[in-house]
Formats: sequence, C-alpha cells, structure tokens
Amino acid sequence: MPALPAFLRPRLSANVLMLFTALWLTVFCNQRLWGMIWAVPMESALSLWLFRALMAALIFAFALGLMLPLSFRGLLKPWLVILLLMSASANVLTVDFGAVADRHAIASVFETDQREAQEMMSAWVLTRIFLLGVLPAIFIALTRIQWQPFKQELLARWKPLLLVVAPIILAITLAGQQVIPFVRNHPEARYLTLPFSVLSAIRSHLQHTFKTTPPHQRIGEDAHQLHPTATGEKPRVLVVVVGESARSESFALAGYPRDTNPALGKLPVLFFANVQSCGTNTATSLPCMFSDLGRENYQQRIANHRDNALDILQRAGWQVEWFDNNTGSKKVAARISESGWESRPDPRWCIENGCHDGLLQQYLTERLAHIERDTVIVLHMLGSHGPAYYQRYPQDFARFLPECRSTQLQSCSREAILNTYDNTIAYTDHVLAAMIQTLDNSADIDGALLYVSDHGESTGEKGLYLHGAPYALAPEQQTRVPMLIWASPHYAQRIGLDMRCLAAKQDGQYSHDHFFDTLLGLGDIGSNAQRSALDISHDCRR
Repeated sequence: MPALPAFLRPRLSANVLMLFTALWLTVFCNQRLWGMIWAVPMESALSLWLFRALMAALIFAFALGLMLPLSFRGLLKPWLVILLLMSASANVLTVDFGAVADRHAIASVFETDQREAQEMMSAWVLTRIFLLGVLPAIFIALTRIQWQPFKQELLARWKPLLLVVAPIILAITLAGQQVIPFVRNHPEARYLTLPFSVLSAIRSHLQHTFKTTPPHQRIGEDAHQLHPTATGEKPRVLVVVVGESARSESFALAGYPRDTNPALGKLPVLFFANVQSCGTNTATSLPCMFSDLGRENYQQRIANHRDNALDILQRAGWQVEWFDNNTGSKKVAARISESGWESRPDPRWCIENGCHDGLLQQYLTERLAHIERDTVIVLHMLGSHGPAYYQRYPQDFARFLPECRSTQLQSCSREAILNTYDNTIAYTDHVLAAMIQTLDNSADIDGALLYVSDHGESTGEKGLYLHGAPYALAPEQQTRVPMLIWASPHYAQRIGLDMRCLAAKQDGQYSHDHFFDTLLGLGDIGSNAQRSALDISHDCRR
C-alpha cells in the first residue's frame, strides 16, 4: 500500500495536538452548553464578553486537563480519539434529544438493545458524529507526533498545565461575580460540559455497578393470601401492565383536551393522574417501582439483591410470570418466569425490529385459555418509547395528523411531534381496553388489571425531548405518570375491595413508592413487608 503524501500526515508536537483537540472539543462538542452561556444576560456588553471568554477558557481547561495524565507515547493518540468519539456522541444526544451525560444515561446506554440503537442512529445523527468525532479522530490518527525523550516531554507539559490552572484560578477569583450565579441558575451545566461530564458519568456508573455485591435479602417471608382460592373456585388473574414513556398530561382521562382515551373512557376504570415516577428512565424506574426501597432510598445494587413485590406474590402462592415487549425486566423478574417478544414474533404485530403492543393483548388472550391457578401476569409495553413514535402503532391508529415519521424530532413541526406522541397514547388506550374486555369476558377466571407507566416523556417543551433528565431538574412531563386500576366485580368481592371507596381516592397525590404496596394489596397479600400507609387500596379492603 503506497504511503500517504506528507501533507496528509502533519508533524506536530504532543502539546500542539492536545491544544488542537481541546479547542475542537470546546468549540464544536459543547453546543448545548454554549447555548446556555450565550443566553446569560449581563449589565454591559463588556461584562458579557468577559463572561463568555472565561467560560470558554474553563471548558478548554477541563478538556485539556483530562488529556495531560495520558499525554505520552503510546497513550496520547488512543486517548484523544476516545475523548473525541465520546464527546461527539454525547453532544448529539444532548443537542438532538435533550439528554444529559449522567450515571443514569450511561446505564441506559449499556442496557439499550439493537432495536433502540437502530432507532436512534438516523442518517443525521451518524453524519454529525462523523463530522464532530470521526473526522478529527482520523486527523489525529494520521498526525506524526514529534516525541522528545521522556524527561523533556515531561518538562514540556508545564505549558499546557499553565493553560489548565490559569482559567481555574481566574474563575475562582471571579466566582462570586459571574461563575457561581451561572452554576446556581443552570445546575444542569455540570452534565453538559463535555468530555468531563461523560467521564464523570462513566466513573459514577462503574462505582455504582461494581460495589461489593450485598447478600440477597429476603423480605415478606410470612406472605400469604388473605382470601385464598378455595377448591372449586375460579382462579384469579391479576394483570400488571408497565407502560413506557407515557406521561399523565397526555391522557384524556387526566383532562387532556384531545380524546386520547376513546376506549378506556367507556369502561369502569379508576384513573390516578397524579403519580410521581421513581426515575426518568426505565433502568431506574422499573426496578425501583417493584422494590420496597422507595425513591429516596433506592439503589440499584441493593434492589438487585433484595426480594421485590413479584417475589412476595410468588411466595404467597401466586404463579408469577413476565412477558416483555420492551428491553427486559431489568432483573425484576430474576427469580420468576420471564419471556419476551423475541420468543414469539407474530407477523400480525411485529415489524423488522420489534412488535406493536397488540402482541401483549394477543399473548394475554392465549394465556388465559390455560390458567389453572391464581396467576399474576406482568406485561411490559413498548408504549410511547421515542424517538420513533410513529413505529409504536399500526398505521390504522394514526388518529392525529400530520405525523412525524422520523427519528430526528427537530426536523418535524411541534404539531407533528405531538400528533405522533398522542397516537401512541391512543394506541395504549386501545390495548389496555382490549385487555380489560378480554379479562371481563373470560368466564373461567376472575380478573383485575393494574397499569402504571415507568416515566414520562418530553416532546420539545423547553427544548427537551425524550426522557432521562436528572430527576431534580426534570420537567413534570418526565415525572408525572398515569396509573389505572380495573377489577371485575367478582375479583373485587373476593379480595374484599370496595371499588367505590377506591374511586374516591383517584384525585390524591401518589408516587411509585405506592406501587409496591398497592400491588400486594390488589394481590390479596398479608405480610409484615406491606405498609398500609403506602397501599392505596388498604382502607377500601375488608
């Protein structure tokens, strides 16, 4: 293979190459942070430009400071390439999808399946990653570094070190006047300073993941059914449906002006509009809501090695099974039966990379024909997962037009994005109503259904899309989720549940912290693990 021309392989010192990379990262890979900086008002034009210059110097200093520890022969080039590719990818996610680089975002990346990844990787996203990350990485790979002996190279680092230290000292000096007010008013800035925020998030994720594994904790060992099914009685079936990215404000049952609930609105369901999610992403919310730890005390490492509501239901004599149309149970179903759409792709519901949630209704219909004992069936929806909202429902369910038939949401009008998202809610309405009608029409069982979404979704409000914002900064669209309860008269009677009493509680303020205990309550469980104050149904059961 012929050698490349010399002009394509420039000779640069290690210091110059680091300065180039830090400058590139500062200017091109911090777009969302720059948008926040540019919007800060100041008393005078001079103060404004001094503030912008100081922030630029700080971003540059953070980037350059991350390079110095690995700025030696054999390490520098790979490290610079890694920083560029990570920053370019994170920049696209922060700008195009409103995400931030925190521990939960990193966890979501590791748990993303092929279907999710393909939906995110549009031509526009790949082009931007190529221009912002791959192109400068190629330049670095081709560059011939003029290395000096190790001692001289080490001494030469005082120059870039000065460029790291000076802006930080200057920022500390002026902190009270400019930097502290900015950080106080924009706490999300620490999640947007690339590549620092990505590396910080990865470190936090690894620390959280690889802490010493605690021994498994059993809870609710005294669990039992308060009204066990007698010989000759019909088996009871409790269907638990976990929604995906459904926000409460888009449900007509919660007062949304559009009729997104034409089917559920005709059924005797109890709708709880004011439920706060445990997290803003599935990896956090899903295991948290089935755990007894609650949002304030939740740690994934502990929850993974502690009994959850499904374990207690199983211990009390229920047959418990999980069927998934999403990315799995996140270890919630580690000790029960779990299967998913991959095991039974049905051409009536499934497209190339996944299935519509009608598959869950089909699964439930087929499963009810073979129920022999009290059974809890957990169905995990794909729901309103973005950005490919238009792929979440059959085209016959495109009630609101025009649609956004793209994963690049910013390329669509606000109206089209909302139309498409609302179509996903209307399809969820159809699927839930069909499940309820199937349970109600099943003569051989007594059924009930509990639905709640894992978290909400942003559709462009305040420039945010999708979900995953840090909880303290997350808008209501990402944290207020719908919950719904339906029970057949016979099911309610058998567990001593007064549905009129429960209906009076619909306007209360609840959270995912109530889910664990309410699920056990609807499952007719008596246990010292259950807390009556967090069981919405407790006061309504005899």
